[in-house]
Amino acid sequence: MGAGFLLDYIKTDPDMNYQITASLTPDGFDVYFGLDTPHTSDGPFDISDCRVGGGACSNSATFLAFGNQNDSVVDPIPNNALTGEVFTIDRAAGTVWKFKPDGTPDGYFYPNDCAYVTGTPCTGPMASAVGIAFDEVNQWIWTSGLGFAANDAATGAWQTNANDSNYTNSNLSAAVGARNGIVCTTEPTVGMLGCFVARPLPETASFYHISAGTEPWSLAMTANGTTTLIAVIDRAVPTLLWFSATVDQTGTVITLTELGSVLIPFTPVSELRPTNEQAGAAGGWYAQWLPGGIVAVKAPVLNAATNAVADELWFVNTNPNSVAVSPAVELPANSFRMVAEADGSAVDVESAVISLNDPAKVLLTISRVPTTGAASTIYTATIDPTSATAGNGPFVGVGFGTSLDGTYRYTCARSQCAAVTVQIPAQ
Repeated sequence: MGAGFLLDYIKTDPDMNYQITASLTPDGFDVYFGLDTPHTSDGPFDISDCRVGGGACSNSATFLAFGNQNDSVVDPIPNNALTGEVFTIDRAAGTVWKFKPDGTPDGYFYPNDCAYVTGTPCTGPMASAVGIAFDEVNQWIWTSGLGFAANDAATGAWQTNANDSNYTNSNLSAAVGARNGIVCTTEPTVGMLGCFVARPLPETASFYHISAGTEPWSLAMTANGTTTLIAVIDRAVPTLLWFSATVDQTGTVITLTELGSVLIPFTPVSELRPTNEQAGAAGGWYAQWLPGGIVAVKAPVLNAATNAVADELWFVNTNPNSVAVSPAVELPANSFRMVAEADGSAVDVESAVISLNDPAKVLLTISRVPTTGAASTIYTATIDPTSATAGNGPFVGVGFGTSLDGTYRYTCARSQCAAVTVQIPAQ
């Protein structure tokens, strides 16, 4: 990275929220990051040592932050003007980018969580949102940050905002989801699931809460008629919990009911820290609803003998009187995103490892895991990890999705998105 530097300060590009320690070596420096992972922008970062006051900087090195939640969501409404559009949150720039179903750009807007602070929409970037969800009832994009903000999916215009009395900053929101006009978030530091009915201004949204384990992290939502089903992963006590949410006749009051829970044999997050969490647990907790009351769960598992972490997947039957957990499916190393296919027959898992043939590049793999039958690899590519800033694709997709017709898988990073064609094996 160069020589003769005194380790004045560490610069990252884009800027990021981190705690850092560093030490000089004869030909560079060692850097140790402590990231606020729910809220740190995903994607590639350049890091260098710079003189104080805008002086010279060393050569830069690039690293990838995968984050904990998916940065992309696809409009699921059939015959809607935006059917199949992809929305990707770019926390480095404080924007939400739109892409057409073929992956071509379609504009951007600012996630307006600053409206909670000032009472007026954002007129510029607000880089504090931690998650993104599509509200198919109102056709709004919800982001969670200082509060929860909704933007019109078509125009980007600010619609409304909400804030949970449980907290006054975004540190307590780990994930956000929406279905049936209900928006929910996991609140890991208080062990709660919080939900509200999406209402336009000047109405005020009221939050309703229910205990959701010790450290609820990821969530998934689906519609069962007028009832909304919510699956939550507790990453502290390895458990999947599922709830129902119903709205009263006034359209404002939510009743949350726990329907069941089951232990899943993944490793509690406390046992992954700090020596091996980076080996496979970053972004490692995901749930996805599939038809018939099945929930796919992806989580890290520690091998105590080797101190290595594997990513594994289970299918959980949540139906009353038949609750069961399938045998584990071992996934490729560093499987960091999971989405359900549009027809619900399988989940797709994205993974990325350093290429053995070219250590400067990353081997990107998309695997398909059906509810019945064998898993298969449906896409591979060796890519430059800095491609998100070079305008090339595909990307290490910190935003990941599947097209409604099953033709494409979306790998998105900040302001870039690629629609890649996959090869589904014959059944």
